[in-house]
Amino acid sequence: MKARLILLVAALVAMFILPTTAVAAPRCDDKTAAVQERLSELHFPGGVVDGCSGPSTKAALQAFQKANGLSADGVLGPKTRAALDAPATLKPVSRKPGLHVEVDRSRQLLLVVEDGTVERIYSVSTGKQGYETPAGTFKVGRKELRSWSVPYMVWLPYASYFNGGVAFHAGTTDVERASHGCVRVPAAFARELYDLLEPGTTVIVTR
Repeated sequence: MKARLILLVAALVAMFILPTTAVAAPRCDDKTAAVQERLSELHFPGGVVDGCSGPSTKAALQAFQKANGLSADGVLGPKTRAALDAPATLKPVSRKPGLHVEVDRSRQLLLVVEDGTVERIYSVSTGKQGYETPAGTFKVGRKELRSWSVPYMVWLPYASYFNGGVAFHAGTTDVERASHGCVRVPAAFARELYDLLEPGTTVIVTR
């Protein structure tokens, strides 16, 4: 009995103290740093240029791939490398003075435009079939750092509402057109976009 008790205690200690899975360290090298710098030059924010691959770099690559008609897997393959040398140029729908944002539903991208110039481009995921993000021109209104969605019983981090219950908020963009109408932005950039979208900021959602 005593031996069994000792074995049970040892098993519990191992369960709670010893790691169950190994966490892979991010890969860091000069090639990754060069890609991060290139993405930043092209207005695809990827966070700090540190040469280490991670969620921020993946999200920036996904946005770049969408802008260039490539599979948005966030992987730096041969086609993506070639496109970095000859990238597509995205033009805003509106060139009005000041700052506004444009949601390109066809490409699943968000463009931050200032005085007619595209300053930043983010990957997004808009509404799925039957819950399409409405097209049109809107204004940012209510903002909440952590907003509770009553219909779907889920928290929406960094929510900026621009059309009733439709908001920009942090979420995965790995799957396109997956929301219930909101515009999901990569978690890595949700806070900086939240800070950028002041109440009254114009939001243009294109078809």
